[in-house]
Amino acid sequence: MSVEDAHIQHTDYEALFRSWRARAGEDPVAATGLPHAFTYGDATALGAQGCQVTTILATALPLATGDRALREAAAVVADGTVAPPRLAGAAALLAATEAAALLGSRAIHGLTAELSVVSAVTAGLATTLVTSALAELGSAERTEPSAAAGLLTAQFPRLVRGFAAGTTDSTGLAEAADIGGPPGAVDIHALAGSSRRGCSLVQQLPALLGRLERDGAPSSVIGPAKELVTAADQLHWRLAEAAPADGELVRGYQLVYAGAASLTLWPRTGEVWVRAALNEVLARLLDSEPAADARARLLAELLDRHRGGHPLTPFGA
Repeated sequence: MSVEDAHIQHTDYEALFRSWRARAGEDPVAATGLPHAFTYGDATALGAQGCQVTTILATALPLATGDRALREAAAVVADGTVAPPRLAGAAALLAATEAAALLGSRAIHGLTAELSVVSAVTAGLATTLVTSALAELGSAERTEPSAAAGLLTAQFPRLVRGFAAGTTDSTGLAEAADIGGPPGAVDIHALAGSSRRGCSLVQQLPALLGRLERDGAPSSVIGPAKELVTAADQLHWRLAEAAPADGELVRGYQLVYAGAASLTLWPRTGEVWVRAALNEVLARLLDSEPAADARARLLAELLDRHRGGHPLTPFGA
């Protein structure tokens, strides 16, 4: 094994993601060069598939932009510059994005064979949901659009089959969901241009709902979880019939992924956060207005976090 391969295999990518995000929050100008600083053999030893790793890690940069805007808005919300419900909506969007990005960084270890999907989805989310959060805050900032959509549309047929069959890598998914836990070595030979299995995080949704119901999760979690599973099922029927370049369906799949990530991590974030994150995701999936009560409940916790000097989102820097 080469030195470069050993670096790639044994790097803790969740820790690297968190480091990039923290550094970007401190110095956003300097941090724009961070993706190019990934020089464990410059990842080019892995060919084009190595870009899947850097694409996932680079989501730290737009998230850091969202973090800064959210902190600034929380500081001035009392003067009416930002409507309090919109502050809560922006925070929920960022929480959904960071759940997806953190699971993505851990998928590098646990779900390596699925990174062609994970990287395309997380890159798109970091653009669409962070930009939506900035719009909620009245910010003119925008994040750079992702060019990864084509990598996702080419895999629609496998994603449809995987969802219909409920195909998952349960061991890899459990490792990916163990945020903060020790990661295993990366199987660099599992990196591929397309995922044979599809996307375990999304494909586990019906089974995840069943577990939540058996475990007695609160109705405020079960209700939106059922809506998400229904929306995911309807989306996959549309994917089966879609033209390959249908951007609306790409965005829909990204939203389902964000919802699945939020739901998977709800024991760590708490009922208020998962309810608010799913509220924003479902509003965009179903083209409806976000529920005011979910935003109101989140706002109280958000302002408490701000007053206490804590990160404003569950996995914030």
